[in-house]
Parts: sequence; structure tokens; C-alpha cells
Amino acid sequence: VHVCSLQGPLPFRQLAFAVSEAGPAHFEWEHQGEPYLGSFWSIPLKFRFHSPAWTVVLSEPQAVAFAPMANFKYTFSMVVLLSLWVVSLVSLVQIRRNLVPLEKLREGTHRIANKDFASHVTVESGDEFQELATSFNTMADQLGKQFKTLATISEIDQIGRAHV
Repeated sequence: VHVCSLQGPLPFRQLAFAVSEAGPAHFEWEHQGEPYLGSFWSIPLKFRFHSPAWTVVLSEPQAVAFAPMANFKYTFSMVVLLSLWVVSLVSLVQIRRNLVPLEKLREGTHRIANKDFASHVTVESGDEFQELATSFNTMADQLGKQFKTLATISEIDQIGRAHV
């Protein structure tokens, strides 16, 4: 062992039998009751340095290796909740943006049904609802004029019948 951050007897001697030239290998082991994950591979030094191959072993505690996964689970769930909240908020804003002008137009329709042609519907949304409100107000003005004309004609007719 050239460099090792752990103290005490380590099971790396068992790896000497498992080292193969096929490439890296993965293993799990336990040190002082704590599970570890490890990997090892061989560095061939014989042909260039006339030295036996070195086996490089990298190992870390399982808790440390899986900590990013636990953090990811927490972060992912928070991102999903935040996304749902933002989508809900945007949906409510858009629904309200559409329902408020419709409510104003509905109230205007009830006023016209009650023969109140003087009140206008005010919608300043810059979209088709504003155009509809403008058309609605024009229609209300025209209906008001027509009803006044009909009322005047009716009065003239009644006065004419009373004098005959």
C-alpha cells in the first residue's frame, strides 16, 4: 500500500487474487461497521518501467457515494412542487384574466335585459375581450336609441288616438 487514508487492517490483500487484465472491477466491503464501495484497476508498468503492475484501488463510504443521490431526491421533489405551484399560479392568473371580462359582459347583458342602455361595459385587456366590450357598448347605444325612438312613436300614437 503506497497511499491510504484509512487506518487499521484493510481487506485489499483479498483483491490481489481478483485482479484481472479485463479492466476495472467493482466491489463492496465493510470497515469498522461502515459499508464501503470500491473499484480497482491495474496499471501495467512492466514494458515501460520494468516494474510489476500496480493495482489502484479507490474506495469511499457508501453514505458519501450516495449522498448526491439523496440530495438529488430532495432537490427534485422541491423542483417538482415548485413547478406545480408556478403552473397553478399561472393557470389561475390566466383563468382570472379570461373570467373577469366575461363576468363584466354578463353583467352588461343583464343590464340590457332590464332596459338599462346607458351603462357601458369597461374592459381594458387589449385583446378580443376589449373589442367585444366595445362592440357590446355600441350595440347597447343603438338599442337605447331604437327603444327611445319606439317609445316616442308610441307616445305620439297614444296622443294621436286621444285627440281623435
